[in-house]
Amino acid sequence: MSISIPEPKRQKNVAVNQHMIPRCYMKNWGYNAKKTSVWIYDKENRYNEENPDWTIESKTIYKINSLNCFHDFRAGYMYMPEEALNEIFEPLKDFVICDEGELLNSNQKLNSHYYNYDKWEISNKDGQKLCEYEKKKLYIYLKESRYTFVETEWARTYENSWGLFIHLFYKRISKLRREKDNGIKSTISITNQEIYKLIQYSVIYNWRSIQGNEIFNNVIKSSTMDILKKIEIPEEKRVYENDIMAIDEVIHVKRINDFFDFLKNDRGLIKKNIDDIYENLIPIIYLTDGSKKFITSNEPSFTYTGQDGMNEMIFVALPNMLISFVKGNKGIFHIKNATQKKVDELNKIIADRGKLLILPEQNYDIEKLFL
Repeated sequence: MSISIPEPKRQKNVAVNQHMIPRCYMKNWGYNAKKTSVWIYDKENRYNEENPDWTIESKTIYKINSLNCFHDFRAGYMYMPEEALNEIFEPLKDFVICDEGELLNSNQKLNSHYYNYDKWEISNKDGQKLCEYEKKKLYIYLKESRYTFVETEWARTYENSWGLFIHLFYKRISKLRREKDNGIKSTISITNQEIYKLIQYSVIYNWRSIQGNEIFNNVIKSSTMDILKKIEIPEEKRVYENDIMAIDEVIHVKRINDFFDFLKNDRGLIKKNIDDIYENLIPIIYLTDGSKKFITSNEPSFTYTGQDGMNEMIFVALPNMLISFVKGNKGIFHIKNATQKKVDELNKIIADRGKLLILPEQNYDIEKLFL
């Protein structure tokens, strides 16, 4: 009698191609009717000082700043949260599974022994062993199942509300600037809640970039051994195809766990980063008119050390709005009209930091960013 094997939890309603930098953010630089295409300069592959290639390309936002299954928890993942363990391994509760004599009687054990699957001895509660076909089918279940909380929660909690929030904020802050410039007493007040929300998005986009956050990177450097940088993961044992070295997987694992902790429990390093900025830094909001535009990149938010040695956090919010978070007293913010000189200065900083630059127009003078 055949044994029933669960079907893989592929979560077909959740994207496989997952964006580190969300499409809802990039579409503000879109040039076509649906705002789904942008002009990009691939600095990483086209720029070198001796012989730069200045080609600007059109790319769809669906295919850039993304990796397959980047935010998913999969079988074999280190430090799996209990919810992910239960989602993936609970269907195995009706099997008796041993690995070289050790009974794998918990989801945690099943996950930690996943890469030894070839040696698993599997039977049902009646003692009937799985045939080779059934064992292979169960392996496919484990290999292809995924827990997608992080990807879906990013969208539900933050991405879906980004467009409405940032455009309403821009409209209000622009009106406040105009009234101030004209000596009119404004009835508009920017609340601490709005500033906190702005900081949330700035920190989130910083953490979600492929380079990650400075605090996070420092934690990784101080808590991992150099030997991990030298160990290559065999291709058949890679949970994610892009995690080639052991250090890549450790970094990936810790990042997704930090995302999970923040989205699920509103705590951890990301929450602390947001609260520290709110308590210690103030936003300087640079606005431009329609003719002067900010570029952005695969790192829309990052820490920058100025010539004075002071750190600031730069967040490119829109083509016409950039926020710099600097040391100051909580509750204060400044609005500044960015001159062409200031826009050029900030765009050079963005270009220096980024690897994939997103430009406001096809004929953008890309060369001036590298002079």
